[in-house]
Amino acid sequence: MALTKIAKLSEIGPGSSKAIKIGDKSIAIFNIDGKFYAVDETCPHQGGPLAEGAVEELTVRCPWHGAIFSLETGEGIAGPCGNGVRHYDTKVSGDDLEIDIS
Repeated sequence: MALTKIAKLSEIGPGSSKAIKIGDKSIAIFNIDGKFYAVDETCPHQGGPLAEGAVEELTVRCPWHGAIFSLETGEGIAGPCGNGVRHYDTKVSGDDLEIDIS
């Protein structure tokens, strides 16, 4: 597992999200009750920004057309979600959030 530091924990407070760029990847990071989830930032339907989507329990709804994705797996649950989005493992290391992009 190749971990990459992506943010300070203080940058993504509880209940918030953030879009980040690593190389050519755009990734949406979500902090839900102190646990971090990461999925591709772009909805496969028409490119909606998932980091701006509404979060309910452990899902995110694309703000453009309502596709719903699991934050635990990236699986598409409802709406025009295609084959879902990629999920990335995260790890808290001190004050840093790390992600496995391999």
